[in-house]
Amino acid sequence: MEFVEIQKQIIARLDLVADLYLSCHGEPEEKAFYFRAPRLKDEAVAKLTAEGWFDYVSGGTLKRLYESKLYYFARPSDYDFYAPQFDAAVGYRVHAILPALAVGVPSVLFDYDTRSRELAETFDLPLYAPEEFMKMRLSEAFDPSRFDLFSQRFPERYDRTKQFFEKNGVATRM
Repeated sequence: MEFVEIQKQIIARLDLVADLYLSCHGEPEEKAFYFRAPRLKDEAVAKLTAEGWFDYVSGGTLKRLYESKLYYFARPSDYDFYAPQFDAAVGYRVHAILPALAVGVPSVLFDYDTRSRELAETFDLPLYAPEEFMKMRLSEAFDPSRFDLFSQRFPERYDRTKQFFEKNGVATRM
């Protein structure tokens, strides 16, 4: 199945079973929705429709989510403040997953590219093929046992990373 189609199906499915919020990370069309810029939003709708994102199957759901449940944070500290409100994070991009993990929110990645695979392997995080995730219940995808290795190894990894930063004079909030 085409990447865009499976992504739209995942969003529509999650919207049916969860109080779903979408994050945007700088895409102009999504920021036009978030900032409610009328002219830019009209242009964004036209572009997203032409590209097939707002299609006749899931386009209504996506547009509603963009209009009411899209969030964007320009500064990492904003995300650090709001992320703990979420029960979980799931996605293709590490931009939302890493900060969510950093504040204790269970997070899983989709096997999308080498970055997502390497991150999941490095930190022992659940990694799912999108098609596999579509067949799972959320309780199965986020089963606490899937985070056992991450939880066991996190303290040592945290300490090692903190020592590395301190040794090299890197400012950190760790």
